[in-house]
Amino acid sequence: MTDQNARITVAEVLLKAKVRGGRLLLDEPTDLPEGTEVELTPVLDDDLDAAERRALESSLARSAAQLARNDLVDTDDVLRRLGRPKR
Repeated sequence: MTDQNARITVAEVLLKAKVRGGRLLLDEPTDLPEGTEVELTPVLDDDLDAAERRALESSLARSAAQLARNDLVDTDDVLRRLGRPKR
């Protein structure tokens, strides 16, 4: 992987749908163009208890807030701090 394509993109999107007539009815606002196809992935059981789930969701929310503030750490800095060579 080169430095040009070594960027990671993180997106957090939570959509809620209701089942009506055996179909998923999604009523969420979006800026996507009409006819855009969106892939939905069901949440599978991950064996987290309620406390672990809250901790995970809290951590993800903190990460999303850091991303929104552009409060990021360069990968090479992290590797240097860990004593590993640059990518």
